[in-house]
Amino acid sequence: MPSTGRSRPALAPLACLLLGVIAGCGAAPEADATWGVSESELLRKTSETGAWRYQGPMPRLDEAQITVSLKGHTARVTGLVPIGFTGALPFHAIREADSLQPTRTRVTVVYPIATANPSSRTDEGLPVRNVEPGTYATCGGTMSAASTEKASFGGFPFIEYVCEHREADGRVRTGIAFHGPITSAAREAGLYWSLLRGPVSHGCNRMLGEHVLELAHLIGFDVGAKASPVTVVAGFDAWHGRNVDVDYPAVGFTRPESARAFVFPTWQAVANRSDGSLSVDFPRWACESTRCDTMPPARLDERTGGLVPQSIRCLPGFTATTLPGTTTSVCASTKDLQGPFTRAAVAQCTSMKLGAFCNGSSWPRSFGLAARGADVCPRGTFFDALTGACIDGQEALGPFPRDLVERCVRTNTSRATCEGSRWNRWVLADLQRRSPVVAVALR
Repeated sequence: MPSTGRSRPALAPLACLLLGVIAGCGAAPEADATWGVSESELLRKTSETGAWRYQGPMPRLDEAQITVSLKGHTARVTGLVPIGFTGALPFHAIREADSLQPTRTRVTVVYPIATANPSSRTDEGLPVRNVEPGTYATCGGTMSAASTEKASFGGFPFIEYVCEHREADGRVRTGIAFHGPITSAAREAGLYWSLLRGPVSHGCNRMLGEHVLELAHLIGFDVGAKASPVTVVAGFDAWHGRNVDVDYPAVGFTRPESARAFVFPTWQAVANRSDGSLSVDFPRWACESTRCDTMPPARLDERTGGLVPQSIRCLPGFTATTLPGTTTSVCASTKDLQGPFTRAAVAQCTSMKLGAFCNGSSWPRSFGLAARGADVCPRGTFFDALTGACIDGQEALGPFPRDLVERCVRTNTSRATCEGSRWNRWVLADLQRRSPVVAVALR
């Protein structure tokens, strides 16, 4: 979108557009017997269809706000989970207790974006540039911006946050927005939407189509809400004392130093594997409105994104044991299960007056397994994609890898604390001192 353009994108129909896929306009591919439609057609956008719909697990947030980093090419959204929400938050939503309202849960998600290409020119011949750093608010746009002769907006939301803003040199900016990716790349049998995360736009912040759909939902843009705060910073965004990064490739810029950054996980409806093949991961989260009911289920666990907790360290007498029918490992012997056990499980055990073992480091195996459950994380905890640990309140559950224990000892006077099975979540994150999550992908 030209940085000084004053017109809204046209709404003319566009044939054969896909969220992730642009299929050929020839004969329809053979249908899949399970889904009723072939994989290459799952997210097809044609002139006969209306708009995209977000139906992923994220709730609409209270007090949502956005921070755009021009240097890091990220858009960080944070807000409060609405009171009464009972759904399961997905892996890419990093949660914590709100600092001002401890009984409320604050979530943070980060998306990759494009920023202005300084080598480009506007229609008026002016150098393209990013909007000035400062505070703005969502101010206009549409939920379905069709492609034009200038750009393939793809029917995705176009969320303006700069409307008639006069900059320091007198230049008036308007029409700066979050919108769809515009570019595509050939993969397998078709063309797929492909976001170039870097300085490649005409001033707007391009996003993956599924991400801008989720963003519109998070801030209430999809139900007409305006005035969500948007803060634009020139440098890297910062969160909990570290630079903000996101797990998406960079084009034409340098990402923050890994030891000083949090790399947020992200999701894609259709993801590119490292070998060039495609993976339809979360097709129901973002779909063309007339096809949502025919979408297959998510290929990956929505709570973990296909990640598993960091390698556990079993104490002497215990061995890593995979629970039947799962990929979950626990430390167990023939008689006992190694902890730690959640505070809720310990409280329940104590209330049952079952003896001193309630506060012990291990429980009888059958009782411990019943209390723990067979999920990736113990019942009542959640998986944290930033650290690769299961979180109970704001504590990460161990036992922790030996290298981290020794690193903890070097920075902490108490070996007993470092040898413990519960660490503060942010202490663990600091000790890891590396950008990728400790977890490993199942794919």
